[in-house]
Amino acid sequence: MKFLTQPYPLNSLPDFMHQSAWEVHHFMQCSHAQVGMAFVAGMVITCQGLVDFKSPLTGKPRSIGINQMIVSESGDRTTTSDAFVLAPIFQHDAQAVAMHEEKLKAYRANRTIWMNMSKSLSRRLVKLKTDGKDTTMLEAQIAEHQRQEPIAPRLRRLIRQDITARSSMDALAGHNETLSFVTDEGQTLFGSDIMRHVGKLNSFWDGTSPLSLDRANGETIIARDARVSMYFKAHEPVLKRYIQKYGEIARGAGLWARFLVAKPESLKGQRVVMGQEFKSETLPDIHARMMELMAIYDEKILSGPFERDVVELSDDAKDLWFHFAKQVEHDQKPGSWLHDVSDHASKFMENVGRLAATFHYFSGAAGKISAVTLRKAQEIVYWHMYEYVRLFSTYGALSPAHAAAGELIDHLLEHFWEGPGKGTKVPRSKILTSGPEPVRNAAGLNAALHLLQVDNIVSVFKNPEENQKEYIFLQDWYFSARAMRTV
Repeated sequence: MKFLTQPYPLNSLPDFMHQSAWEVHHFMQCSHAQVGMAFVAGMVITCQGLVDFKSPLTGKPRSIGINQMIVSESGDRTTTSDAFVLAPIFQHDAQAVAMHEEKLKAYRANRTIWMNMSKSLSRRLVKLKTDGKDTTMLEAQIAEHQRQEPIAPRLRRLIRQDITARSSMDALAGHNETLSFVTDEGQTLFGSDIMRHVGKLNSFWDGTSPLSLDRANGETIIARDARVSMYFKAHEPVLKRYIQKYGEIARGAGLWARFLVAKPESLKGQRVVMGQEFKSETLPDIHARMMELMAIYDEKILSGPFERDVVELSDDAKDLWFHFAKQVEHDQKPGSWLHDVSDHASKFMENVGRLAATFHYFSGAAGKISAVTLRKAQEIVYWHMYEYVRLFSTYGALSPAHAAAGELIDHLLEHFWEGPGKGTKVPRSKILTSGPEPVRNAAGLNAALHLLQVDNIVSVFKNPEENQKEYIFLQDWYFSARAMRTV
């Protein structure tokens, strides 16, 4: 039994991204979640250095950095789908490395010359002092020479993999730096030094400024207005080992609460081999936008400290934001489905706001964030909250109603679903007499149906031509996906 498993809402991505997302999904035959999370990562990585989100609670700018983790198996094509979606970012970093290597050669040559000149000036200074001559002019020349010491070039990559707390701070030192921890091998990231510094990771997500790290030589690294996000795949055994070792610290400190997580069902063994090269009509436009944003950031960061753009909610969106916030707060009360994961629920609206700001800015939309954009972001973050419950709740389905709803789904799919376009409907009385045990009574069935109707998995109606006989109507979008094992 699954906890109300649903497909990732690809159509909640920005409108211009729908076709590309579905093209990647169909060609790669990977899960909806893998595709959707890759597109979200691409938008976040290319936007987080340029824009902040104005919180409707505090009125202060907040980072739009989003942490994502997908739990999957080897061979689920996460690497390949990421290669398509995030190609411009990988290319940007490859070019940055190549340019850095050339600059490093020039720096080493200039530094050799500078060092030789330093030695020469030092020898002259010693001779003048030995001879008892005036050294004023030479000392001024030496001071000027010291000011001209070549500066080592800085490698700015947007993506890092195996990294330590110190090297991450080195990368973020200064003003307005940005980076993302991205890898398709969670073992690499979980085994790295940075994952043992839970407090530092939380500060990265929070956008704390300034961040500092004291070196052994007495030097302090300071990062101001840095922006960090994470996006990685983890195999379940690797995740379990990390949780066994650091789980109480990570959960207690709120690390996982800051993540959008997913564990989609594997499609291995069900995919059809495609004998053609992947081509997309719309993905190049999305890639062009990524390259445009990266070019803007590169230009700004080289010019020195700058003020990020700040986007805020429209009045309608703000009203909707507070409506969602009240609902999530209500669902954290004892006995409700979010009570056991209140750590994650407390970050829900923050992630909704960040994602909405990302959608707005990446789309190049003018003005304030619309209610439509906010709702799209909410739908995606809400989907992830269900996944968080499945992965991290100690109670699994949390309540008898949720458990009954899951069993009812499986029963409807196995015994009644007729296929897409068939308009499958099931008499309510059938479930009461032959359904799973938890729904063979009115109270149990009503509670389960309520949950399924909220998620638009089924609808319930009365037929006036049959003396108001009640039927359960099975929604095509959900049962078609379940039948194809794509969720």
